Amino acid sequence: SGNTFNTKISSNGINWFPSTDNPFSIDGFCVAYGLNGSGLPQWIMGGIDVLSNTIKYSVDDGSTWIDSSNSFSGTYGTSNGINFGTDNSGNDLWVAVGGDGSAPDINTNTIKYSTDGTIWSNANNGFSSGIVGISYNPGYGNSVSWGKDASDNNLWVTVGYDVSGNNIKYSNDGINWSN
Repeated sequence: SGNTFNTKISSNGINWFPSTDNPFSIDGFCVAYGLNGSGLPQWIMGGIDVLSNTIKYSVDDGSTWIDSSNSFSGTYGTSNGINFGTDNSGNDLWVAVGGDGSAPDINTNTIKYSTDGTIWSNANNGFSSGIVGISYNPGYGNSVSWGKDASDNNLWVTVGYDVSGNNIKYSNDGINWSN
């Protein structure tokens, strides 16, 4: 099921060709470029996959895609946004946002971080899920960005859906998030 050629590769950014190497079984949603744990160039992509392989990485310009560990999973498992930046100490950091878990999970891991792009950990204070009326509403992140605030401090910002209305979250380290 799904589009088995949703992963594309290009040597020039203009002409794109289908890659059959480990594509998402359903859809790809996001891609980012940064460095792996050894400081070498790396691509990370996110999407939705029936086997919950929602975050994949490549260290060879997209020729080979490898499933990351502890990516988004469950009925609502999807990776919607990924970005590369640094933590408060200036160390490289990847942050991914998406949907995670299955009903009736209330605390889902909708924000994840990684120092190398291959092994992901759950961040604190992600987007909450819950019951509204008689319906289960899953929390999820849509997009994430990294930059600097007016005082030149790290600032990560993500947007999504939180059942309690906290749809914008921010973090200085990419790990601990505030509403």
